[in-house]
Amino acid sequence: MSLDIFGTSSLDEVTRRDLIRKELLNLTTSYSDEADIFAELVQNAVDAITTRPSAVEEDKGKLTVVIGRRKNNAHYFYVQDNGVGMAPEIVEKVFIPSFSYGKSQGKSIGYKGVGLSYVVAVSDHLAIRTRSDSETTERTIRYTNGWVTDSEKPQPAVTAEFDVPDVVAKVAQAIGKTGTGVYFAFHPGSDPRTLDNLVYVADATRELRSWAAFLCARTPVGLALAEGAEPVTPMDVRIVLDRGDVTEEATFERSRYNLTEGTVGYPFPETVFRVGINTADIDKTPLAQMTIRHERKHQAIFHEWSAQDLVDEIDSLDDDERALLASHLVWVRGYLCYSTEVLKKVREEMGTRAAVVRYGAKLAVDGAPQGRAVELALTSDQGLDRQTHIVLGFSELGLDTGRKIVSDERITRAINRVTQRVVTKLKDYRWTLKVKDKAPVASDLTKWVSDVNARAGNSIIPELFKDLGCMPPARVDPDNEQEVIALWTALLTTGTLPGFAMRAISGFNRYDALIDVESEAMKNSGALAAIAADFTPKKNSVLEFKWSFESLITDFEQKVKLPQEIDLVVCWDCADLNMRVGGLVPTYAKWSHERRLRAASYNWSDDSGAIQFPVIALRNVVAELLVERGANVGKPLLDVLVNRDNEKHV
Repeated sequence: MSLDIFGTSSLDEVTRRDLIRKELLNLTTSYSDEADIFAELVQNAVDAITTRPSAVEEDKGKLTVVIGRRKNNAHYFYVQDNGVGMAPEIVEKVFIPSFSYGKSQGKSIGYKGVGLSYVVAVSDHLAIRTRSDSETTERTIRYTNGWVTDSEKPQPAVTAEFDVPDVVAKVAQAIGKTGTGVYFAFHPGSDPRTLDNLVYVADATRELRSWAAFLCARTPVGLALAEGAEPVTPMDVRIVLDRGDVTEEATFERSRYNLTEGTVGYPFPETVFRVGINTADIDKTPLAQMTIRHERKHQAIFHEWSAQDLVDEIDSLDDDERALLASHLVWVRGYLCYSTEVLKKVREEMGTRAAVVRYGAKLAVDGAPQGRAVELALTSDQGLDRQTHIVLGFSELGLDTGRKIVSDERITRAINRVTQRVVTKLKDYRWTLKVKDKAPVASDLTKWVSDVNARAGNSIIPELFKDLGCMPPARVDPDNEQEVIALWTALLTTGTLPGFAMRAISGFNRYDALIDVESEAMKNSGALAAIAADFTPKKNSVLEFKWSFESLITDFEQKVKLPQEIDLVVCWDCADLNMRVGGLVPTYAKWSHERRLRAASYNWSDDSGAIQFPVIALRNVVAELLVERGANVGKPLLDVLVNRDNEKHV
């Protein structure tokens, strides 16, 4: 007897298709990181290599990655392995939401189990070629993301071909008896929609190393090993850079990070910018020479502990937390630098624009670094959280599908206690660190100019101000608080957002500005009108500027700022409605009927609902203004924002 528990067998085809579309939409909106596409495809390829049958285990694993960065923005990413390959009947299943071939074989690094369904859902052109037992299967899937984000668009189209650029087709011919290659073409709705902002664009040799560094930090290419451990599966990583007019390549051995010696692995900061010293070496120094050798001499310190040695020192763990750590945590590596400038220098050495190695705690599950960093929940010593990088090596740890974070709250609490202990132990050696103003890390003006030029090529700001008939405050989308302030000021001085009058910027040690919110801002007509106005005019309202709203939550957690004292927040973006403290409710686009103040994009309230204030996200504001003025670039951007927030809005 079969039970139709959820009643799906009685649903018609249209309804079932709509349910699948919504499931895929939910999956795409749970991802928001620029490296997700790279991480998923590399994870699948490494899984395929590590799960090969014993008959071919002696053959070295071969992972090929093609970066297609084209002048016409027709960027693409291709990953190929010499792993198990897939039979034709399996190929048809890999596009089913949540089906994972690697997981079905009993092994999937990271244990996420998302499979290819996420990659397909965010693609408008994906192609796969796989060989199993010398039988080749090819498929090309088009228009999926367009249909997922808009049910009125045509359904995805599948053809039995491998429709890819010539460079990829040539690489794919090298697939042996077994193996798989997956091609992904970036499009304006994908994240990232361009590859130009991820690494520094330079000569081919330098750019190849920069892409290798990016993949090491954000994908399972960067094997994170404990000191002295060796890779279980030997693997070569071939990286091909297709720049349209020229193709260059380099091959690395997957082991430890040392690009100059041809090896790739997780880029622990001390292995990239070689200025740190192991605290064990400090301890070995004769007492009489301690001060001369180490006092204020080092830019960074680091140390690696076995899980047992570290956990035994933490009295605050309860029995469940201690048991979970004993089952899954293997090693912990901590790094503390004298200034946040050191971590910036690490990224410069790697050649990455994205903050691929940053402060916080990184989880490495079975050697695979996970994309999301865990914020350090320090109860004291605020400031050290921005100078500390911690990697926790786990085995067989379950992760939340999609967001790549720990799914067990007990483990989360235990991780917080472990990281606090690591910071405490490293803090004992702060006397060895240089004083910040005595040893500034040199800046690189050439890279800065190159970075700005790349950002300018993708900016939506000039389009808006061209329509407004005036010069933009900058020709780039903001990537820092100062540029947010400049854009906000320009929108006010051009009269684009009437009803707001700045009184002062800065001049106070806690908050950024004072502003008069006038009656015009409560009107339900005009651009970005307050449809459900319920604010009253107020002089000297406290205004807080942020690039990302999430950083304000960190300020609340650290008691740097108090939510009850803030009247209005202006930021560039609100990447996630689900906050660690309180939550955001959209009041823009299709939710604009809830807008209580002109231009407000969200309303934030604390967990009790007693404290709340409007949030003006300028990315949303610019998108809405462009749509209102009929600019072509406005609707795609607004659709991306709405789709991202749609499934998270309750």
